[in-house]
Amino acid sequence: MRIVIDMQGAQSESRFRGIGRYSLSLAKAIAKNRDGHEVLLALNGLFPDTIDSIRAAFDGLLAPGDIRVWHAPGPVREVDPANRARRRAAERIREAFLLDLQPDVVLMTSLFEGLDDDAVTSAGVWADSIPTAVILYDLIPLISPDIHFRTNPVHQDWYAAKLESLRRCRLLLAISESSRQEALSSLEVGADDVVNIGGACDARFENLGLSEAEKERARQRAGIDRPFVMYTGGADERKNLPRLIEAFARLPAALRAKYQLAFVGMMPTEYVERLQAQAAALGLAGETVFTGYVDDEDLVRLYNSCALFVLPSLHEGLGLPPIEAMACGAPVIVADVTSLPEVVGNEEALFDPHSAETIARKLEQALVDAPFRQRLIERGKVQSATFSWDESGRRAVRALARFAPAGRATLGTSLRFERSSRFHAGSTRILLQKLDHRSDLMLAIPAISKIKARYPHATFEALVGSWNEPMARALNLFEQVHVLDFYRPASSDKPALSEAEIDDLAARLGRYDLAIDLRRQPDTRFILTRIDAKRRVGYETFDRDIDAALDIRVASFTDVPFKSTPLNRTHASEQMVHLVDALPAEPGDYIDLPPLAPARRADGLQVALFPAAGNDVKQWSASNFAGLARRVAAIDAVDRVNLYFGSVGEAQSFGLAPSEKIAVHVGLEFRELAASLAGNTVCVANNSFGAHIAGYLGCTVIGVYGGHETVAEWSPPFGQSFVVHAGVLCSPCHIGATAECPFGMTCLASISIDAVYAKVSAACAGELDAPATVRGSERRSSSQIVDDLLRDLAGLDGGL
Repeated sequence: MRIVIDMQGAQSESRFRGIGRYSLSLAKAIAKNRDGHEVLLALNGLFPDTIDSIRAAFDGLLAPGDIRVWHAPGPVREVDPANRARRRAAERIREAFLLDLQPDVVLMTSLFEGLDDDAVTSAGVWADSIPTAVILYDLIPLISPDIHFRTNPVHQDWYAAKLESLRRCRLLLAISESSRQEALSSLEVGADDVVNIGGACDARFENLGLSEAEKERARQRAGIDRPFVMYTGGADERKNLPRLIEAFARLPAALRAKYQLAFVGMMPTEYVERLQAQAAALGLAGETVFTGYVDDEDLVRLYNSCALFVLPSLHEGLGLPPIEAMACGAPVIVADVTSLPEVVGNEEALFDPHSAETIARKLEQALVDAPFRQRLIERGKVQSATFSWDESGRRAVRALARFAPAGRATLGTSLRFERSSRFHAGSTRILLQKLDHRSDLMLAIPAISKIKARYPHATFEALVGSWNEPMARALNLFEQVHVLDFYRPASSDKPALSEAEIDDLAARLGRYDLAIDLRRQPDTRFILTRIDAKRRVGYETFDRDIDAALDIRVASFTDVPFKSTPLNRTHASEQMVHLVDALPAEPGDYIDLPPLAPARRADGLQVALFPAAGNDVKQWSASNFAGLARRVAAIDAVDRVNLYFGSVGEAQSFGLAPSEKIAVHVGLEFRELAASLAGNTVCVANNSFGAHIAGYLGCTVIGVYGGHETVAEWSPPFGQSFVVHAGVLCSPCHIGATAECPFGMTCLASISIDAVYAKVSAACAGELDAPATVRGSERRSSSQIVDDLLRDLAGLDGGL
C-alpha cells in the first residue's frame, strides 16, 4: 500500500503549536512503523523555509526520493479575497499532484489550515477518486460557533468549506477518545470510520534533572525573573487565558510575589496586548511574562524549570502540552473538560475552568501543598509513559490498511513482493469502433495501423456498419469484425438504435481491455459507453454523463455553422491518430521481442533455480538456495528442480548433489541453456542473467534482490516477473564485497526461505499475483492528469 502524507500541518503557522508537533511526530511514527507499506511525504512549496528541516527530520526513515514537493501560484490565504482564484487553482494543482503520485490513501496531517497562511488543504475538490484520511484534532468551531469566528463571514465560509472536505474524507484518525466522540455526535460518520489513534510527546521531552543554577539560566533566557507557573499553547478564546489571569490575581499577595505567571510561546500580537492590559488592570503587570517564540530545546528546559504547569482550556482535542510537561517532571493541573481528564488520568489534578475561584484554589494547593505537589509529579511520570508515538503510528497504519488494494503483498515488516514485468506478449483485447461511412473507415487506416504497431501482441476487433464489413475484413488486421448499423440506408433518416439492440451488442462483444471510438463527432459515443471495457477512449462530447464515462477524453470543439475550429483545420486521418497518441505510454509499446529459443514446455512441472550471481553482494546464500531446492522438490506437483551453474566451481560451492527430482546443469552453451530453460514453468534467481533470460523465455520469475542495486533499475522486466526484496534505505550501495556492508547484508539476510518458498508454491499452483511496480494500468497517466488539470484551470473564473 502506498501512503502519501500531506505534511502541511508541520509547515503552516500550526508548526509553532501542538498541531505542528503532532503532525511531524505522527508522520515519523508512521514511517518508522509502516509494516512494509510504502510512505511518501507531500510538501507545499509555498513554505520553502520548512522543507529542509522536514527532510532532515526523516533522515534515516525515508529515502530522499520519498519526499516530494508541489508548487502552486501564491499567495492563497483565505482572509484576502483577492486570492480566491489562486486558491481555487492551488487546490486543484495540489490534488492533481497527489493523484499523480498514485496513492492508495492520502493522509492529511491537518485539514483546517490556510485561513491566515498559504496552506492549501481540500479533499475531493478536483480528484474525488483519491481515498483521503485526515487527523481529527477537534470540532470546536462546529460545536461552539458562538466562541469561534462569531459573525466574521470570511472565517465562517472558510470553516464551512473545510467541513465539506472533511465529510468527503473516508477515514478520520482522532487524536483522543474525546475527539472521536465529538465526530460521532456532530458528523454523519459511522463508528468504524473514526479511529482513536491517540498521541504522545517527542522523546526530547524528558526530566533533565536540572540544578537550581541551570533552572535560573533557563528562566533568564526566557525573560522570567523568579519561579513561575507555566502555560504554553494557543491564545484563542477557548484557551481561557483571561480567566487564568483572573485566577492568578486571586492568589494571596505573598504567593504572587514569589511566583510569576509565564505564557510561553508565540501568540498573536493583538492577543498578547489584550492579556497584558488585563493583567495590568488587575495589578499583575510585573507578575506576568509573555516569552514569545522559544525553540524546543528552551521549551524542554522551561518545562523542567517551572514550579507548576497549568492548562485552563475549555476545549482540547488531546492536549500535548500537559503530556510534555508531565514527561519533564513538572506538576500538572488541567481543566476537567473534553480530553484533558483522559490525558492526565488523575482526578486530583482537575479543576472547573469556568470558575476563576476554583482555578485559584487549585493553583494555591499545587504551589503550597508539598505532598499534593509530589503526588502530581509521581502520577504524571507514570501517566506520561502510557503515551507512545510508536503505538499511535501502528494504530494509524492499521487503520489506513483498509485502503490497501487486494493482492498487494508484504512479507513481514520489511520485505516487499512486487510485479516487475514491463515487456511481455500480453493478451490485450482491443475494440475499434467506426460506425460511419466507407470513406471514414478508409481515412482511419493510418490510426488503425499505428495502434496495431503499438500493441503487437494484442488481438483487435472492429465494430462497423454493414457497408464497411468487407473493407474491414480485407485489412486482415482484425480477429473479428462486428456489425452494427447505427446509421440508416437513407441518409435522410436519423440514426437510431433501440435499448434491446444495444444490450444485445454489449452481450455479444464481452469485455475489452481497451475500446476506442475513432469518430470525432459525438453522436456515436454513447454506444462506446455501453461497451464493457477497462478503458474507453474518445473525443469529448460536451455531454457530462457521456464524458464522465470516458477514461481518456480528447479535447474537441463543437461544430458551429460558419465558424472554423482547430479540428476543422486538422485532417480527419490525423484526428484519429491523435486518439491513439492520447493513450498513456507504456514501456512495451511498439516492441515485438524476437524468440531466443523454440517455445515449448516439458512434460510435467519444472522449476529452475539460478543460485549464483557472479558477485556475492547480489547473491542470496547458497544454504538458502539449497534449502529452497529441497522444499520445492518435495511439492507433489513438481516433477523436477533444475539448477543452473556457469561453471563446475559454482556448482561445487553450492554443495547440493543431484537426486531423483533435482538435476544440476553446468556450463551449458547458450542455445542449450535457452532450450533447457524454456521447459521450466517457474524460475528463482538472484539479480543476475538467470532472472532476465528466464522471463524472456516465458517462465514465471521470482527474483531475490538485495540492496546493491535498486529494484526499479535492475528488476527482471520480461514476461511474468516478480521480485522479493527488502525496503532498505541504504540502497543502492554499489559496494564491492559483503565485507564492506556496515549492516551485515541485512537486505539479503532478512529474506527467509519461507518467504520465497511461499511465492514459488503459489506460482506452481498458478495463484501468484502482485501489484505492478509500474503503476497506472488502471489509472490516469501523468500526461492525462496534466491535460485534465489545464482544461479545468482554464475554465475557472478570474486570473491567477
